[in-house]
Amino acid sequence: AMSNILTDMCVTAGVQSYDDLKPDNLNKRNVTKERLCQWLGAFAYMMNSFANPHLQMAVERLEKISDELLEEKKKVIEHQSKVIELQAKVIEKREEEMSLLTTSVQREVKSVQGVVQTELKSYSS
Repeated sequence: AMSNILTDMCVTAGVQSYDDLKPDNLNKRNVTKERLCQWLGAFAYMMNSFANPHLQMAVERLEKISDELLEEKKKVIEHQSKVIELQAKVIEKREEEMSLLTTSVQREVKSVQGVVQTELKSYSS
């Protein structure tokens, strides 16, 4: 239907392309007010019957996608928070392990020092 109207407009206005349907080309004597009113009525009907409902469906779909995206972002943030929390726990455990290791090494060093000093005293006597 749209194509037929546009073709009729091109023929009546004497242009080759839909792109040429501009006010200057439509404002000619052979384009009557009655013809313009028919075209306008047909376009209004098509917009109301087809374009507007499709646009409304598109808006609703975009809103749904936007809501879904927002929910996914919230989940990502939630997961990132959990990862950060777990990383903090890992760091805490490693610090505990390092502290225990440091204490063990210090004890061993003192023990070895004691043994070395004892051995040195026994060699020097």
